[in-house]
Amino acid sequence: MKLPTLSNGARTKTSERPVKVYAAPGVPSERLLPPATIWTRIKANMGMAQITLINLTVFFLLWEYTAYLEVFPSIFFPGPSDIAREYVDMISDGSLIRHASYTFRNIAIGFTIAAILGVTIGLAAGTMRWLNTILSPYYWSLNAMPNLAILPLIILWFGFGAESKIILIVLNATLPILINTLAGVSTVDQSLIRVARSLNASRVQRFWKIVIPYTLPFILTGFKLGLSSALTAAVISEMLGSSRGLGYVI
Repeated sequence: MKLPTLSNGARTKTSERPVKVYAAPGVPSERLLPPATIWTRIKANMGMAQITLINLTVFFLLWEYTAYLEVFPSIFFPGPSDIAREYVDMISDGSLIRHASYTFRNIAIGFTIAAILGVTIGLAAGTMRWLNTILSPYYWSLNAMPNLAILPLIILWFGFGAESKIILIVLNATLPILINTLAGVSTVDQSLIRVARSLNASRVQRFWKIVIPYTLPFILTGFKLGLSSALTAAVISEMLGSSRGLGYVI
């Protein structure tokens, strides 16, 4: 069997394939592709969905086998099949729907309040330096403090009802939205502001036509971070002091 020959006369192994490339004069017009590895062959023959499916299947099988061996007590390390049976039972008797609706109602109320407060204060403090100077010690202090650590105080003040959960959600979700909104206002191109002033645009027009469009991507990022913080606050507050909700179920 004759081996393939490159333009410079070199011979290669049959596992390597020469390919045509664009090259300068005097440079070989063919390059060698490295032999395909097992991983590249798998990726070529399978999509990412299939790889993810196999990956998760292997993970759950190992989890189930470890639970079957009882390496840890079953009460602390149940298998996926035990969790699935409990999940089906909770759906059948309606308890999962009741607890989930309680949690998501608190999240919806708390996140709505946090979004209004975060965006309003962020835009106001970003456009008025004197207001940012007054408020910055407070929101940076709250941001540095783990808000979940004050949950016992919130429960003492507002009890074990939904009010304490909503307040904790507001505290956790407002700060990411506020800080991201402030960052968005600080990125506004000042040359556009000067051009708008030269065209006699009012303060309201500059705000709606320039500041808001520049800040909107940051606000949406703040919403994403705030929603994650709201969910964490809701579940943990229900775990520590509630008789309802997903945190209580966990």
